[in-house]
Amino acid sequence: MRKRTVVIQSSRIPARVVALGLALMLQAAAAGGPGAAERTIVLGADDQWRTVSVEERTRLQPGRRGHLDLTLDRFRYEPEPTTELLLHFDTTPLRDAAGRYDVVGGAQELTVTAHRTGSGALLVDSPEDRIVLRPGPGSAFSPGREWADFTYEFFFYPVALSDGGSILRWHAREGAAHDFRVQEVSIEIVGGTTRARFENFFVRPDGEPVSVALDGPRRLIPRTWAHHMIRFNGRTGLIEYLVDGIPSDLTHVSQSGRQDGTVYYPRIASQPGEGLVLADGFTGSIDELRIESRFVEDPLEYDYPPRGGMLLTDYLDLGSSGARLTRVDALYDAPQLSDVFVSYRLAERRGDHPAPDDWVPVVPGERIFDARGRFLQLRAELYPDTRAGVAPRLSEIIVSYEPADPPLPPTGLRAVPRDGAVELEWAESLEPDIAGYLVYYGDQSGRYFGTDASPGPSPVDVGRATAVTIGGLQNGTLYFFAVQAYGRFDDQASVELSREVAARPAKVYR
Repeated sequence: MRKRTVVIQSSRIPARVVALGLALMLQAAAAGGPGAAERTIVLGADDQWRTVSVEERTRLQPGRRGHLDLTLDRFRYEPEPTTELLLHFDTTPLRDAAGRYDVVGGAQELTVTAHRTGSGALLVDSPEDRIVLRPGPGSAFSPGREWADFTYEFFFYPVALSDGGSILRWHAREGAAHDFRVQEVSIEIVGGTTRARFENFFVRPDGEPVSVALDGPRRLIPRTWAHHMIRFNGRTGLIEYLVDGIPSDLTHVSQSGRQDGTVYYPRIASQPGEGLVLADGFTGSIDELRIESRFVEDPLEYDYPPRGGMLLTDYLDLGSSGARLTRVDALYDAPQLSDVFVSYRLAERRGDHPAPDDWVPVVPGERIFDARGRFLQLRAELYPDTRAGVAPRLSEIIVSYEPADPPLPPTGLRAVPRDGAVELEWAESLEPDIAGYLVYYGDQSGRYFGTDASPGPSPVDVGRATAVTIGGLQNGTLYFFAVQAYGRFDDQASVELSREVAARPAKVYR
């Protein structure tokens, strides 16, 4: 058998390796020997998803056996480069998700029982609920700003309607103090329905005022959510009012009121008022208010986000480097064409950052082979059935793994005494993960706390060598030796030592 031989004169042994070796020997004595039984980690159930570190478009809800299930959040818009204003009405204080407007004033009272998207809606039931939005620098409502395409949209839940109330209103003026023209944009309550009105918002080439009004549905249905959209196409001049995706009224902002090639464009007056005013003078709820600086082609009215949701766990510690991931099970309900996908990635150190495409998909319940590492991260992706308006529910993820088996101790250890030294030799281990060997020595059987050898105190790290000379020993003293193998991971050492051998150094040895 091939041997690796080295004469040890000095050595620095990592303190954690020494401590680990001694600790593992004590553990082995307590446990009755080595062995890697399969273990499990359960996410969800009693864990209540505490290990989840990132959630996107997901939420918790009461689920299986009184525990919490993960499911998709209700659909809501997400800011895009063209988003001018976006209010979700899910949490207070209210915040413009596009970051262009400051929200001031108003009681900012939300309801979680009557909402259309997300987890809440703005509750309007008193004059104190009136909210003012102040545009910041660079917003579309900045003085003198010219617009092209635009879209206003929101969900509206009317309860009690009074003429003169408004969902949204903007005031500004143009000209001197005694000779000015008022500009107004409003979506107001008139005769039991809504009307979008634009006074002096569009500009004719000759400067003459332009008035545009579009009516919403013939009659608002109380205590029923409806999606309202007012959109303008700057290429054709088309402006239309849609309710639940169906046109309610339309016209062209042009010389003839038709598509004739003459388009009047919007421009903000030079002296703005207090800002955009919301929820003034009606009783009901508003949800998901959005203004876009584009003509929105397809009104989105999904129950759940079409691109689904995702969660990431923290890195789960499998207890030892080189641990084997054996299986990932998932307990979930996926009605109709909804679905749940689970994937994982492994790292040997907590600070390692695998590449974004390192995710490995799993089939829940199927055996996993050749997956090793100490730190495990899981990703679950939940997708709705947008046609049926249903979402999956994830109850549990169960991880099965085996801690890495430490290498077995070497065999065939023998000792030959020399002058002030002992030669040791053992059979090379055939295990693939062997990284080296530790030589323990001492002057009492089974107590390897020697300190007088020239390589340093026990144990001595001899690397991959299988034949070594331990020098610096006292002639005439009987020394006892044992060898321990350690793996390629610095926290993986054998829980057992080789058989003990003894030798007495002397000037004349036999």
